[in-house]
Amino acid sequence: MTSQAPIPVHVLAGFLGSGKTTLLNRLLASPALGDSAVIVNEFGEIAVDHAMITEAAEETMILKSGCICCSVRGDLVDSLSDLAGRRNAGEVPPFARVIVETTGLADPGPILQTLMTDPALVGRYEAGSVTATVDAVNGPGQIDRHEEARRQIAAADRIVLTKLDIADGGAESALAETVARINPGCPVFPGAAVGAGTLTAPAASAFRHVDAEFHGHGHGSGIAAHCLIVERPLRWAGFVHWLDSLTALRGSDVLRIKGVVRTHEFDRPIAVNGIHHLLHPPTPLDAWPDGREETRLVIIADGIEGIDLRAGLEAAGA
Repeated sequence: MTSQAPIPVHVLAGFLGSGKTTLLNRLLASPALGDSAVIVNEFGEIAVDHAMITEAAEETMILKSGCICCSVRGDLVDSLSDLAGRRNAGEVPPFARVIVETTGLADPGPILQTLMTDPALVGRYEAGSVTATVDAVNGPGQIDRHEEARRQIAAADRIVLTKLDIADGGAESALAETVARINPGCPVFPGAAVGAGTLTAPAASAFRHVDAEFHGHGHGSGIAAHCLIVERPLRWAGFVHWLDSLTALRGSDVLRIKGVVRTHEFDRPIAVNGIHHLLHPPTPLDAWPDGREETRLVIIADGIEGIDLRAGLEAAGA
């Protein structure tokens, strides 16, 4: 019996009314997503034109593009388990990936953590990337007033700016600056330029360039982004111990970890990527971003001081 590789689950997040469903509807028409399954939470809605549906069974729709669209009824774990079982039984077409559209108030972190730890899902699925939509009209006010909006941006591998066509001039550049303060180095795309490949690109493709000149900014409440730069090589075992300890003790406060590490043991930069308690497997890169051979980490955290993070990192990797 041949074991199947885990299926990546990509998360589409964004605050209430930020255009997640509109973006998803447009991308679902692409043949590139024809071998995808899409799960929408119980408060969401996929306003798919009936002409696109070729088959319907209960809460599952098979689109002409080949996509499988269904709604969460109860727990996400149950929905993913049921979908995998129906795939294996031949009741739905095979799919290569899953896209989960969250509620407008959801933190993507616990979803990805569940994928990595729940016994019913481990081996069947793996955590993919996080894309967050930000409304160019209402986004600035939402970011100022709602911690959920800031957490979604902090957790994202990439940001999609929506409603630029009806926003004031200068909205795109202003929002890009706001995003950079919350999630330094996060790629920002105008919605009209986003294709299916953007939504499903691996998480590692989004953070190969970490701004070495960034020294830490906050955006209200206790959420702040800290950039840790260490020029000398670190011990890999010590670094891993520090990272594991940080996520074990303060994982709920660590909204995002991303960057590259210089070590004694490896001659290439090692990209690291994490969200809350979840750490993706480290990825060797072919070259140093910007040619700078140094450890560069961005840690976006709630209530953790940058000086404490730096002291722990330097001590562990010495």
